[in-house]
Amino acid sequence: SLTEPRYRAAMAFCAKIRNARKYEVDAAPPKGVEIHFYLADKSPLLFTEGAYTAEELLTEAAQKCHISPLCHNLFALYNEKDDLWLPPNHLFKIDSSTSLKLYYRVRFIFTNWHGTNESEPSVWRYYPKKQRDHYDGNKQAADGTPILDASSLDYIFAQGQYELVKCLAPVRDPKSDHEMHEIENECLGMAVLAISHYAIKKNMQLPELPKDISYKRYIPETLNRTIKQRNILTRLRINNVFRNFLKEFNNKTICDSSVSPHDLKVKYMSTLETLTKNYGAEIFETTSLNITSEKPYKSHELHEVMVTGNDGIQWRLKPAVNNGASGLVSQVVVAPAK
Repeated sequence: SLTEPRYRAAMAFCAKIRNARKYEVDAAPPKGVEIHFYLADKSPLLFTEGAYTAEELLTEAAQKCHISPLCHNLFALYNEKDDLWLPPNHLFKIDSSTSLKLYYRVRFIFTNWHGTNESEPSVWRYYPKKQRDHYDGNKQAADGTPILDASSLDYIFAQGQYELVKCLAPVRDPKSDHEMHEIENECLGMAVLAISHYAIKKNMQLPELPKDISYKRYIPETLNRTIKQRNILTRLRINNVFRNFLKEFNNKTICDSSVSPHDLKVKYMSTLETLTKNYGAEIFETTSLNITSEKPYKSHELHEVMVTGNDGIQWRLKPAVNNGASGLVSQVVVAPAK
């Protein structure tokens, strides 16, 4: 049985845990409209009264994050709680009863904007042919200019880390146990990239990193919970695998300065596109679907409409249905987004 001092210590510890959880649950909601950022060094914008359009708030957010006018239209305001994007003409009428938390987020994402995936076309911004004729850079970049500027790349890198960890960009579904282990290793590799980038930006050697900088903070929360449920030997093996990943990456790239922070960000985002499913796409469930083409198609079965920057609007039967189809949308009634 517990002695009196140990009993009191145990009860005090339990009370501390309860208070911590209560604080998390009972955290006061924002007063007004709060706009949060994925960049750690950016504090939220707070609007407590007045009338604003979403476009006006987006402009202030862009200025705070140094987003150029060229990339400004890639961003939108996002309500994570309701999984809802707000259009630029949305009107906020803010008073003492308003309580809304939004995120400043890149909405319009073009896969392979970095040009590192040779299996699909690269995506570039158009610029006049006269300038292209005088371009003296590499041949691939002569098709245009990069989609993202430096500040936008910094932002989408921070956003990508958040989306992966919070499972807003869920990893692809494994088809076998072998692929499941591959996905886990890829997630550990993403943690290596994120931690290495952090170390370079802080001008720190990897062995000098604080002990609280763990791979667990950089992998999907669902994977983290799965790892915690495994036995101690398996968890030790995963820790050793990660340390070896980090050490090898540090020795081969970081120590000889063969990679830059820009390289790490591009590698992280390009890997995120293949590690997750439908990255950068918005998917809506339809109530009915009419297709006008050489072979007209009309159906009241459950379909999904997928919107992407690269391929525009496409449709398909819901994945649970085996005999899926795909094509272009001509007329569609879309159920409200969640």
